[in-house]
Amino acid sequence: MPLAFPVIEDFPRAAHWTEWTFKPGLNPTAGLVGLLYQLGVDHPWRSAGAAYCWHKLESGELPGDAHALSETLTFLEHVPDRERAERHAAALAATLPDVAMFHLDPDAEGYGLTPLSIAPRADSHWRSLFTDAQIDGHLDRLMKAQQQDGGWPITWEPPSEAAVCEWRGVVTLQALRTLTSYGRITQGG
Repeated sequence: MPLAFPVIEDFPRAAHWTEWTFKPGLNPTAGLVGLLYQLGVDHPWRSAGAAYCWHKLESGELPGDAHALSETLTFLEHVPDRERAERHAAALAATLPDVAMFHLDPDAEGYGLTPLSIAPRADSHWRSLFTDAQIDGHLDRLMKAQQQDGGWPITWEPPSEAAVCEWRGVVTLQALRTLTSYGRITQGG
């Protein structure tokens, strides 16, 4: 599955959504297949998608960017073949420091995913991939990023002011859920 189809060229969109998004990849295929397993949806596409993901992983084509890594970990979390999944997860974990747009350092500048993107809850399946110090550093940074109006900023260039308003709500809800799960804030407090 590709991230998008050429029809997006006729509409406003983020500048980075161009022809590269028309090529099938682990992002979003692995994430979609993983969610179908999680929800118990049995469909021929799920089987074909899983075969595609296993083929990519077993051919040594590991995700080269943080988004593909995140989607692949969603697949590996929910796919029924646990032994095979854990083996591939260990190989992916070893590549974390070298994955493009993945920030292990909480002080890293620019856009990227963080350990909190991979383990947004204290009980996340992939929490064990990160040290307490790594998680704590990113939680500290997340707390500091809260803006005067109570929300959190988006970290990418939006296509419009409307997109900023829409995505700030999503990012703020994600931040609040993460900070609550890790005990940094309490519900209602």
